[in-house]
Amino acid sequence: MRIVKRIPVLLIVLSFVFLLSSCRMQAEYKFMREPSSIERIEIVRLEETSKYDVFSEKTLATVEDADSFLKGFKSLKCRLYYTAPKGVHSGETVIKFVYTNDEYEFVGMYGSAYNTTVGGFVNYRGYYYFEKEEFTSFIERYINVEKH
Repeated sequence: MRIVKRIPVLLIVLSFVFLLSSCRMQAEYKFMREPSSIERIEIVRLEETSKYDVFSEKTLATVEDADSFLKGFKSLKCRLYYTAPKGVHSGETVIKFVYTNDEYEFVGMYGSAYNTTVGGFVNYRGYYYFEKEEFTSFIERYINVEKH
């Protein structure tokens, strides 16, 4: 009889554990547009301006071999979190993917932002998070190549 009474409690606990574990999962980054329409890839540092959510950019590197970069980027450990979307911030070094129609997206370690011809610039678009050391190491390789 005691076991029968504990089954609903056990089911509730197991359901709760399942829900918590499903709030994030291993994923592949989903680009704003098809990767085949990427025209240019840059590593940029975002700087603050006087307007909210408007950044000036300092280009640290322009990627010469986009195919190799995309292959490496896709191999980064990425997690999809089902939370409020995260954005990019002043002082952050991010990847800028520029598409053939001059739209672009910033991809940071913990969030992203889009600039589209219709919607303009929208921060806080990212549900994808990268591991800090791996992401930083990946983009620093391209910055260091540019310096030499």
